[in-house]
Amino acid sequence: MSKKTKQEKIIADLRRKLTLQQIRASTIPAKEFYSPSAPVHPPEEKTTPTATTASFDFGTPRVDLIKKDLTKTLLLSILAISLELVLYFLLRQA
Repeated sequence: MSKKTKQEKIIADLRRKLTLQQIRASTIPAKEFYSPSAPVHPPEEKTTPTATTASFDFGTPRVDLIKKDLTKTLLLSILAISLELVLYFLLRQA
């Protein structure tokens, strides 16, 4: 596949801009969605329960989760190193 020339890149860019302008021109403005005779009601405010600071305290580390992650990392590291050592010794004998 040949590389695009500078002129082809410019033509493709202009083509993209033209299609974007056509899409923007064909869309209906938001004001036309609402009929002027119908009353416009503001959206209802939904109240969400506020979280207490005790339930979402990100400042304190969860030691049990950190310990679990470190154990998993150590186990996978040992497994990877032992696999490399086994392959090394098997290939060395051959």
